[in-house]
Formats: sequence, C-alpha cells, structure tokens
Amino acid sequence: MQKTAILLTVVNAVLLMGIMAQNFTAHAQPQQTIAPMLRGRGLEIVDSFGKLRASITVQPQTNEGGKMLPGTVVLRLIDGQGGPVIKIDASERGGGFNAGDESNDYIQIVARGTGSFIKISQKGKEQVIKQE
Repeated sequence: MQKTAILLTVVNAVLLMGIMAQNFTAHAQPQQTIAPMLRGRGLEIVDSFGKLRASITVQPQTNEGGKMLPGTVVLRLIDGQGGPVIKIDASERGGGFNAGDESNDYIQIVARGTGSFIKISQKGKEQVIKQE
C-alpha cells in the first residue's frame, strides 16, 4: 500500500511539473493578435469610473424645416462633468470645430459652402469674423 502511495505521489509531481512548464512557456512568449481594422457605427471611450469621455458617432441625414441635411460624423471630447469640451464635425456641407470651457466661453470655426466664419464668445460677448 505504501509503494502505491509513493508511486501516485511521484506521478502527480511529474504531471504537475509538466503542467507548470507548459504554463510558463505560454506566458513567456504571449501571442497577441491585433486586428488590422476596427470597424463600427460609433465608438465610445469611458474613464475608469465608466463615464463617457470621448465619442465618435455617425449621425444620419435629417429633415429640418423641409430641408434635407446630410449625415454628419461627430467627434466629441468630454470633460469629467459630461460637458463637451471639443467637438469636431464633418459632412458634405463642410466641417466645424468647437472648443469650450465650463464658463460657456468658446471658439467656433465653421467652413461651409453657405458661409464660413470664426466666432469667439467670452464672458457673454461674441466676436464674429466672416468672409463676405
């Protein structure tokens, strides 16, 4: 009976060493597969608390006042309180850039076929630069 117990202990020890050797080999040279392309209809990035901090969305065409507006791609960078700080948008009509802060001061740059302008708002006063 004692010989059987010793034999089982030795077999278990050999099996354990074999499993550990395989485990160390697998971790020594990790195989990482990197997808060549990330594809989707949108992307949201959250912080360690689960709050949305950045997003890229594709908004569909809309009908405003009988006028069809084209689909738009929007990138938003969002502060810790959930307010957009940076917003960049692009569509067939042109593009725009907005940067703001918590006091509602902002800079807006818009380039569209219907009219391009730069608007600066600070402490409730606005200044607009528009090319005629």
